[in-house]
Amino acid sequence: MLINRIQKRIFAQLCERLNMDRDEYVRAHSLHYLGRLVSSLENLTEEDGDVWIARTYVQSL
Repeated sequence: MLINRIQKRIFAQLCERLNMDRDEYVRAHSLHYLGRLVSSLENLTEEDGDVWIARTYVQSL
């Protein structure tokens, strides 16, 4: 299952903060957050989104 609409909104905010395109952001940071290279937001699963968002949150603390 692809990421849900709430996850899409969170990714949009993350991209905005870094002034990056969605796919550019995913390509640049997927290895760090998921441990594998992902080329596009559309290639992320809901589980990937949960992991990414949780790690981003923990890193922000």
